[in-house]
Amino acid sequence: MRAADLFEKNIPVGRIIREAGMSRSAVFAWKRAWKKGGRQALLTRPIPGRPPTLDDSRLAELASLVSGHTQGLGKVARRHDW
Repeated sequence: MRAADLFEKNIPVGRIIREAGMSRSAVFAWKRAWKKGGRQALLTRPIPGRPPTLDDSRLAELASLVSGHTQGLGKVARRHDW
């Protein structure tokens, strides 16, 4: 919510761009959203798309299996039927 704090303090957009390290268009989009819907409009929204097919435990298992290994991943996937 740092962006909302800065908008509420009337900090110039140029300064926000420099401090946040974000693009001009992104900061202006945030400011438009903030003006229209306040802080609530700046909250993270779920990313649309297909839901994950692996639960957290399967993702952890996969991460441990491939950690440090870049070859043979096809074999791992076939062996575990993912």
